Amino acid sequence: MSSLLFSNERPVRDFDLSVEVLFERAESSAGILFREVGDDFLHDATFYQFEWYTDGSHHPKRLSLMRKNPYWIQLVTPRSPSATYDRWYVYRIRAAGDHLQSWLDGELQFDVHDVTFVREGRIALHCFMPREVKFRNFTLTRL
Repeated sequence: MSSLLFSNERPVRDFDLSVEVLFERAESSAGILFREVGDDFLHDATFYQFEWYTDGSHHPKRLSLMRKNPYWIQLVTPRSPSATYDRWYVYRIRAAGDHLQSWLDGELQFDVHDVTFVREGRIALHCFMPREVKFRNFTLTRL
C-alpha cells in the first residue's frame, strides 16, 4: 500500500517546495502530494501528485503529474526517464493559483494550468507499497 508523511505546516495553497529523493533499488516510487484534502487516501482524499515510478510491477517507468478527484487523472503525458539507484534527485514543485510546475534536478518537466484544486491543502511525501526510498532536505516556501 501507500506510505504518506504529511508536513507539520498548516495547509498551504501557493508554494515552492523542493526535496531530495533517493531510490535504493528497482521497483521504487516516490512523489509529492499537494493541496490534499480528505481523511482517507484511497477513498475520499483529493489532491495533486508529482510522482516518479522506476520500472516495476505496479506501473511501468513513468514521471507524471496527476490529480485524484476521486479517480486518477493525468494532467500531462507522462515521461519515462530511467532512474539511477543510490543517487539523490531533487524534486521541485511550484503551485501558484492554477499554475502548476514541476522540476527534476533543475530541469522543468511539467508546466500546466488546472483549476480543479485552487485551494489550501496539506502536503505529503509519498511512496507506494512501500518501496526503499529516502527523502532529505525538505524545503517549503509559501508564496
